[in-house]
Amino acid sequence: MLGVTREGYWEADKLAALVEQSPLPTQHVTLAIVLAGIEASTSKNTWRYPDSSKSAYFTQLAAWGYSLSEVEQIVVDAGASTDGTADGHEQVEDEPDAESEDDDLENE
Repeated sequence: MLGVTREGYWEADKLAALVEQSPLPTQHVTLAIVLAGIEASTSKNTWRYPDSSKSAYFTQLAAWGYSLSEVEQIVVDAGASTDGTADGHEQVEDEPDAESEDDDLENE
């Protein structure tokens, strides 16, 4: 992704040199490393065994403007169906506040 290949653990840190020379902000390089790690954990079988983390990853890529392939969309859709929501995001129920619980107790 960044054009940095890992030859071995004993070699100089090529990424540190890239960060020092690059005009990109460090946050961009950090994001690229994280995304590269997520990409490395995906495979051609990810669509067959989708999980919530991969669904969230592909959903975020789509939100950033990336056009999902058919198999990437399958992962997103599978995440949405397991969450029980249309957009793949969990629905959080509002917790009753303490005041309404007190009112309920007084009415009994």
